Amino acid sequence: MSQSSIKSLLQKYQVSDTGKYVSQEFQDYAYRLAMDLSTQEDRQTIGMCMRLVKTKPRALLERAQNFVKDANAKKKVALFLWKLKELEKERKDKDQAETNKTVQPNLFEPTKKTT
Repeated sequence: MSQSSIKSLLQKYQVSDTGKYVSQEFQDYAYRLAMDLSTQEDRQTIGMCMRLVKTKPRALLERAQNFVKDANAKKKVALFLWKLKELEKERKDKDQAETNKTVQPNLFEPTKKTT
């Protein structure tokens, strides 16, 4: 292969330096999430997404992100945060309902008498 063909091949596939400070997988996910929600110049969204990815379950984040993609909203960040809050509330209510279930006593087990 000649030098010119390698050079043309590398120019064809330009590599961006947007990920030069990304060293962990969650950072890459947060950056991609921020780019889906806003423009590349919006640095506040990137920081917010970094915090969310570190503290919130990935499944909730992905469900909220898919909701925003399907909605085609103008204010994607606001819609994303609202949906994330709703999903967290739904999950909390579901967890509370599971813990509040009463345990049925086993009728076939003999009772112990205390003396």
